[in-house]
Amino acid sequence: MKWFVPFAGLLLLALTINAQQTYQLKPTPKTVAWGYYDASTPPVLRVKSGDTVEVQTSITSTPSRLEGAGVKPADVEQSLRDIVKEVTNKGPGGHILTGLIFIETAEPGSLDNKELVAGTTPFIPIHGNKGVHAMIPKSIFIAAQDQTGLITLERGVCFGTCPSYIVTLAADGTVTWEGRDFVKTKGKATAHIKPEAFNKLVREFERIKFATLDDKYQPGTPGCGPSATDMPSAQTSINLNGKTKSVLHYYGCRDSEVLRTLTALEHKIDEVIDTEKWIK
Repeated sequence: MKWFVPFAGLLLLALTINAQQTYQLKPTPKTVAWGYYDASTPPVLRVKSGDTVEVQTSITSTPSRLEGAGVKPADVEQSLRDIVKEVTNKGPGGHILTGLIFIETAEPGSLDNKELVAGTTPFIPIHGNKGVHAMIPKSIFIAAQDQTGLITLERGVCFGTCPSYIVTLAADGTVTWEGRDFVKTKGKATAHIKPEAFNKLVREFERIKFATLDDKYQPGTPGCGPSATDMPSAQTSINLNGKTKSVLHYYGCRDSEVLRTLTALEHKIDEVIDTEKWIK
């Protein structure tokens, strides 16, 4: 029993020393980096793996701008006033970042992701010299996820020799053609192109915000205005994830940026599918 008490005391001391710690890190002129990441910046806090850090951040603005927007001077945090007044080493960005925090035993590597919110648990390995996060459209996975997606382009006749046809492209790359008038191939034909072509076109639809366009651009609608007669029309539609959006476009409408963008999309569909082989 003579050896038990000293041993227990040493064990308790070791456990206390190695216990996980909890820290608070608040934004001050000495604890923030304004508008830049730089691995050479001295850390403002050193922690061990498993420690807990409560990091407080500062709004990316200035007291003058906040007060100009109607915030009462008394409601502007003093820490923000101090940071704006005292921090002179600024990078090209606008964010006021609290840190850097050095994690003992971790290898170099930066994290910045606004999708990390309260309740999020990230599991991230330690990697190379730069930290990068990206968001990609779900459409790039559409070929694997939704084999029922369809893109359709239907061109109508005019008082001339405008090609009239309807062509569809499925998510798996299947092309279905139906020629009507003034085309080399009348009736139905099929072809198959790479599924990536469907994804490429979906990204074009997303880029021009196709879902926000009017359903019709034809005489009598606000998006058309004064129009010329005897012009062809095109109806473009996309069915994706069970939702369909269709836009009717009469080529005699008044010129506008929206209609030029829509026309470019229609030509892109023809180009990707290569409808010319059935037309000429």
